Amino acid sequence: YLRALNGRERFGTRCAVCYEMRLERAAICAAREGYDAFTTTLLISPYQDQGTIRTIGEEAAARHGVGFYFENFRQGWAERGAMTRDHGLYSQRYCGCIYSEWESLDRDAATRSRKM
Repeated sequence: YLRALNGRERFGTRCAVCYEMRLERAAICAAREGYDAFTTTLLISPYQDQGTIRTIGEEAAARHGVGFYFENFRQGWAERGAMTRDHGLYSQRYCGCIYSEWESLDRDAATRSRKM
């Protein structure tokens, strides 16, 4: 992952690389396991680029003979947060990549600093 991002660590640029890696792997797994289609939980996040995800997902699907299920799941974002809290489920404030985690930690530190 880090090698694939070398020189492309900026938000947006790195996201497309990550989408390609994740969705390619999902397409391979879907084809191998005999599924008709695959999708991604990234489609619920208001922070992810759905157009890029759709394009990359459809390209990966075509390469492996499966479908890519695209739907804008964002309307469930607020409800997801409430359900997560109500059921004590884990939720993180970053997409999952190390750069996003660092940015989240930086934002948290800046917020704590302003409160002091």
